[in-house]
Amino acid sequence: MNIQPLQDYVVVKPDTEATETESGIIIPEGSDKEAVNTGKVLAVGNTVSGEILDKKVLFRPYGFDEVTCGDEKVLIGKAENIMAVLC
Repeated sequence: MNIQPLQDYVVVKPDTEATETESGIIIPEGSDKEAVNTGKVLAVGNTVSGEILDKKVLFRPYGFDEVTCGDEKVLIGKAENIMAVLC
């Protein structure tokens, strides 16, 4: 991936959405599903602490824009939309 965010922006690869529940029920596309709000930080801007780089984070699902970089879909948004680092 060749993308470097500027200033206080971060690039996050969202976790994949489950299309099947634990009990085996398949969820059809287009159904009312909640947005995925966890992912891995791939890159940070020059004013963002590098401590969150390569960490799994919890973020506001509607605070990021989806961008296609090569064949990969990533999210770009302000670091302030990241709410927590997950352990």
